[in-house]
This record gives sequence, structure tokens and C-alpha cells, in this order.
Amino acid sequence: MAFICNVALALTLLLIWLTTVRALIPGAPVLPARYIVYAGPFIAAAPLCILGYESIRKMHDEQYVMPLFWLAAVLGLEGYAVFGSRDPSLGLTLAYRGINFLQPPVAILLAIGLHEIYERWRLRKTAKASVAIIMLLTLSLNVFGVYAAIHLQERYMGYFWLYRVQEYEAARWVKTVLSDKTVACDVKIAYILKCYFNLRVDEFQGLKYLNGESGQPRILFTYDRMIKMDMLYMAATASTCRVGGLRKP
Repeated sequence: MAFICNVALALTLLLIWLTTVRALIPGAPVLPARYIVYAGPFIAAAPLCILGYESIRKMHDEQYVMPLFWLAAVLGLEGYAVFGSRDPSLGLTLAYRGINFLQPPVAILLAIGLHEIYERWRLRKTAKASVAIIMLLTLSLNVFGVYAAIHLQERYMGYFWLYRVQEYEAARWVKTVLSDKTVACDVKIAYILKCYFNLRVDEFQGLKYLNGESGQPRILFTYDRMIKMDMLYMAATASTCRVGGLRKP
């Protein structure tokens, strides 16, 4: 069992490391090396999930098999996204969104694995300490991931959920001058223009242009964060919002 746990740990670490050195899916970015830290909960959970599976296997009760079917279904979808999808955009979307659906069954198996450690070695003084350390480490890394996404504005971790006052004011100004036209933009601006101000948006046209895959759209909404993330290859200043031929300081 110890050998299988080590193999699971090594394979998980290898897969996560590969995402930092090459694109595993067409269109996927090569992640910075620091993202290995953000994936720490999955790395720590890998061997414990094996222990959880072993504990479930000994129960001989059908209801305990549910997390395994859940995990197998999501992993099957992930495998299709990586190896079977002919549409690069669909494959990438399924791959990174599928990770969210891995969390519930992994959490269940992780909890069972921690319980197995405690029950197997509860007479030893290190059992409680080991379980507590693993739980605190996993919790801390998850909290830090949220902090990195919102406050550090990590590019690949949902930075677009934080809107600044300047971005809201710019979107409101766009509403006053372009109430009946379609605006090309990225996903972040698409949310605020469409959901807050009921404007027509085309985030795919905006993303294609920013990636150099199409010509410049008639109306394009950009902001300074794009420059910091190398998403925008044009001269602009941090205090300027450009919308097509319009300009608002």
C-alpha cells in the first residue's frame, strides 16, 4: 500500500509539473512554476485518496462506492478533454472546469484516508499530530489560493472576479455612449457590461484579437491589467480606457 501511495503522489506531482513546462492541451498556457504551490492540496490528497479507497474497499457496502463512480466519471471527462476532443477550445474548457468537479469526490476520499490514518495508528502520539498537520496544510493552501486569485490577481486563477472602481466607472461610461452596439472584450469586462449594464458583448472576438487570431474589432474594450498580464500588445497607459475610436481619460 505504501508503494501505491508513493506512486500516486509521484504521478500527481509529475502531471502538475508538466503543466509548468509545456502545454498539455492545444491552446492551454504554460503555467508559472509557482502554480505547483497552488496545486498543493491535490498533491497532498493523492496518497490519502488511495488510503481512502482501500478503506472503502474493505467495507463491502454499495453506498460507499459512490465517491469512486463520481471520481471515475470526472476523470473520464478529463481524459476525453485531453486526448479525445478535436475542438481545442472545448478540450481546454472541459479540462480546467473539470478540475472543480474533482474536488468533492477527492475531498470525500481524503477525509476517509485521514480517518484511516487516525484509526490505524491512534495509539501512537504522532497520529493526531499528523492528521492535524495535513488538515491545516490543505486548508492553508486552499485559503492562499483564494487570496492569490482575488488579491494577487493571478492570471490563471480567476482574477476577473475583482472589479475596481475605475473599471466600474469605465463600464458605466461605455453604457452612456454605446447603448445599442456590440463591444468586443475579454471575459471579465463581458460580465460587467452584460450583467450590470445589459450591453451586447462578444468576448470571443475580443479574445481572438488579443491573441492575434483576427483583425481589430470595431469596438474594443481594454484595461490596464491586460498589459501587466501580456494580454494586450499595444501602447496604452494605466489610466486610459479605449473603446474603438473613443477615449475616456
